[in-house]
Amino acid sequence: MKRKQIVGLGIILVLLSLLVVSGCAAQAPAPAPAPAPAPAPPPAPAPAPAPTLSSPQTTPKPAMSPVTWTMAALTMTGGADNDLFARNFLFARDLFEETGGLIKVDIKPGLFPQKEVLYAVADGRAEIGWFTHNDHIGDQPLWGLPLLPFLFKDGTQMNYAWLYDSKIKELYQNSHNKLGVQQIALFSGPYQAVWLKKGVLATVDDFAGKKIRTSSLAQAWALKPLRAVNVTIAFAELFTSMERGIIDGAITGIGGGTTIGLSDICESVAKWPITPTQPYALVVNKKVFDSLPKELQDALMRVGANAIYMVSNSTNTELQRTTQIAELGGVKVTNPTPSELKKASALMGEAYDSWLQLTGAEGKVWLDAAKAFVAKEEAAGWVTSSFE
Repeated sequence: MKRKQIVGLGIILVLLSLLVVSGCAAQAPAPAPAPAPAPAPPPAPAPAPAPTLSSPQTTPKPAMSPVTWTMAALTMTGGADNDLFARNFLFARDLFEETGGLIKVDIKPGLFPQKEVLYAVADGRAEIGWFTHNDHIGDQPLWGLPLLPFLFKDGTQMNYAWLYDSKIKELYQNSHNKLGVQQIALFSGPYQAVWLKKGVLATVDDFAGKKIRTSSLAQAWALKPLRAVNVTIAFAELFTSMERGIIDGAITGIGGGTTIGLSDICESVAKWPITPTQPYALVVNKKVFDSLPKELQDALMRVGANAIYMVSNSTNTELQRTTQIAELGGVKVTNPTPSELKKASALMGEAYDSWLQLTGAEGKVWLDAAKAFVAKEEAAGWVTSSFE
């Protein structure tokens, strides 16, 4: 009997303890709600995922009437260019949604000649547009920075430099502002590989004596210390010149080379970043940009950053696809070893000096900023390049 009483008493004490605990938990203050996500987190020093675009319902809507902007878009051929063209529509959709329907983009492919797009946006004939920097390097030699041999690994690394390095972004932005435009994004096409009709280019020594077609000063500068022979031939004549043995090789994209049939007559293509990338810029008329409320300026920059990720990811996918096509066609795809890449990079001092002769003291600031970013990335072990 006493034992039952003791057990019963124990059960009662346990129940009382639970009631006390439950009562204390009920009286405890509720946890504070999680703060709403910031509309535009500041760029991290290291690579981060693509920015999350805000919902119009959670982003304050500035007091302004809806506007429609004309976009001067290029109409070019080739994998990367076609992809940029397709992304026009995704950019327009995202900007419309991100601004709560306040900015609508009317896309006009071929509205102006390719080399006129920059000036058309600057003088207000179009509010927004995108163009290739290559068309303006003669007047804006600083924009040739990404074309310098072996400076960046590829366009992906250049994209991250623009996104995450405040100095590089400031330099680019200032150079565009002087021309009357605000740079919203920097898109980088795939690097230019080296196609070879016979043999492979696996080492620095393999370049010696090879007659290679180039399409830029930077490529010609690179071939000199590699002891290759620079040959200038129109792109339309590239295939025939290669087929007839007038040239041994050519520097062009894997996708572009496959498109014109180089995979049918070449034994190999080597991934030497002689031209790491070919950049495109998305710009808005500076006066139009400055007239926007701060919320819309920030939204525009967010959508531009997001577009960089979209283009970069799909460009890398396109590069993988065209590389596989070349391999299936019997072309040997050569990846130089890190030691050979380092050896080639060490030979590029004269090429950089040639560029600095064109760009002067300002060019040195740009080059130093780029080298500092690459060194910081390598030291941190960040993986922002699709080159490997």
